[in-house]
Amino acid sequence: MTAHVFVPALDEERPATLSKRIVTEHPARGAELSTGVILSDDLEMKAIASEYAVPSAAVLAIEAGCDGVLICSGDHDTQAASLEALVHAVEDGRIPLNARSTTRWRASSGRRSGFSPRRWRRGRAGARRCASVGRLR
Repeated sequence: MTAHVFVPALDEERPATLSKRIVTEHPARGAELSTGVILSDDLEMKAIASEYAVPSAAVLAIEAGCDGVLICSGDHDTQAASLEALVHAVEDGRIPLNARSTTRWRASSGRRSGFSPRRWRRGRAGARRCASVGRLR
């Protein structure tokens, strides 16, 4: 999960969640995190929402390399506007379709390694199994 921190040494213009230089081009993404799914933190948090409209931030986060964005308030209008902005960004070519297939591959590889929502639904025993998979790596 990305943080909305501002790191001028890495990107002088955008917070980490919206920075391609931090999310995609950082050496960690190319190494151990290349198979992990990266989610934004809630785009309605003040650090983002005070400077960017949530739909624009959603597009910027996906362009930066996030595999998914969180919009947590439950405001369906904001969520729908963000989804619409993402669809338009794909249609306009700002977000390439092959980026989505890479995201699907990373998500499915996470499920194969034991981090499946289905396992989480099994209660405490399932959660312990998921946690133990993470410790074995």
